[in-house]
Order: sequence, then structure tokens, then C-alpha cells
Amino acid sequence: MIKNLGVNINQIPILPIEKLQYRVSINSRDTTWKAGDLVLDMIILIFAKLNSESLASCDLVCKEWHKLTDSLWNQVISKDIYQCAHIVFGINEWNNYFGDIGEVPNLPRNICRILTSDCPFFKEKTVGETHMLILVAEKVNGQPLTLNSLGTLVKSPKMGLKTGFHEGEIKKSIFKECGEIPVKNAYWMMITTQVIPDTRMKSYIIQQQKVITRKHYDIPTVFAATISVFMNCVVSGKYLLERTCVEPHSLTYTRCQEMIKGRAALVGCYNSYGLEVTDDYFKNDMEAIAVLAYRCFDKC
Repeated sequence: MIKNLGVNINQIPILPIEKLQYRVSINSRDTTWKAGDLVLDMIILIFAKLNSESLASCDLVCKEWHKLTDSLWNQVISKDIYQCAHIVFGINEWNNYFGDIGEVPNLPRNICRILTSDCPFFKEKTVGETHMLILVAEKVNGQPLTLNSLGTLVKSPKMGLKTGFHEGEIKKSIFKECGEIPVKNAYWMMITTQVIPDTRMKSYIIQQQKVITRKHYDIPTVFAATISVFMNCVVSGKYLLERTCVEPHSLTYTRCQEMIKGRAALVGCYNSYGLEVTDDYFKNDMEAIAVLAYRCFDKC
């Protein structure tokens, strides 16, 4: 707990790492310096005002500083990720729309570099412009998060657009197999907000190869596709994988990792009636079936 030192944290300027290094003398040959020589609360206050790049540098100094930076990381990085990513659904969004989610894992140290890098799927776009960054909670208001409980949550958010599954277009076998599998540990994920180019009218194997040849990526699970579509809708009122009256692609599904009786699960065809979760057995319109790209960070 930070003690009241009579200091307004908002009045402390952001310090470049060079000045901080000069102040505390982190010369490796100086064996007299210890973290305890500075008031711990003041170190925390200073760290809290650093930008993410400087805080990441401090993280490498020593074990004591690593413990401090680790506890502050999400607070500091949140100032940067909303500038780097087009769509973010993080701890603040969970609290505002659904409730308490308990402990939150830290974002990767290089997340801003990832978000500002070139997108491997869409030319002349950054990852942040083409992906949604999502915090997948382990529990919401003390209850395990599953595919079924997610459907219940989005029916009655505290604010934002109400939505849900299209009850008439749900494949019960998919929910029987996947519906009650809980999230074991909270984690961060990214997913593209559009299907990958040139993945329509392709087999599952070809679609998968177009994604997994990019390092760290895979096609989404049913849960990953569903949570991204729902959270975007609740926050923005927009439908990813939308069903429209506009040709040539009035229907859009993403294939998912799960195979139900030898058939790939599909998520999509989303509109005001809800989201379809089905398989490709009766889907003769191969042009409607494409694939999203998904990346998971430190899922356990």
C-alpha cells in the first residue's frame, strides 16, 4: 500500500530513464547502492509516472525493481495500449459492462511493439489497426467464465448493447462439448476483426495453413471467436462476422479449431437476432466460410 506522503502523483512529471538512472546510480560496480536507500513509496510513485518503455528498462535492473514494476505494469501500459490498439476490452471494460473479474495477468512487456508492428495478414496496416485485444477473465463476479455463462452475461450487461446467441441456429452438440468448459486462468488474446483475405472458398486445411504459417497465430477456438464478437458488439454496437444484405458476402463465418463429429465448428452470421454457432455440415455456401486469425498470450 502506498502511504500518503503529501505528494500529488499527477504533479510528478514523466521522467526519462536516463534521469532516473542518474538519480539512483545503477552502476553495476557500485556495491553500496540498495533499493532500500530510497523511500520505497517514492520509487513506486516515480515508476507509476514512467512510460511503458522506461518501466520495461527499469524491470531489468534488479530483482527488487522487477517486483515493483511487475505490480505496476498494467497500470502504466494502459496509458499506451489504447493509443496503439483500435479495439481493447480490458479490466476497465469488464468492470464497466459486466462486473468484477478478480486478479488480472500482466500484458506482455512488448505488447506496444507488437501492436505497432506491421500486420502479417493485411498490407499497409498495423496489428493494432486490424486486431482486437481482449482480456479473457477466469471468473466474473465470482462465477467461472464459460461459453454458456458468456451467453448469459451479454444478455444483460450493465451498459451497452444487449445481445446473445441465435437460439434457432445453435448446434447443440457444440455446446454439449464446449459449453461448460471453464477458463482455467485469465489471459490476454488478440484476434483479427476481419476474416483473412483469400480464405473464402477454401478447405479447412488450406485456411488453417494460411494462418499458422504466421508465427504465434492459429485459427480461433469457438470461445475465442465468440467472446471477440460479443465484446465488440456490447462496446461499439457493431457486428463482427456480420450477416448483411450487401453482396457479394452477405454471410460470413469463421471456422474454428473444434471438430465435432469430423466437421469444423463455425461462428458467425451475426445480426440483431444473435450469433450463430454451428458446423459446416449444412453450409453449402463455401463463399460464406472464411477464417479469423487468433493469438493467445500466456494461456495456462
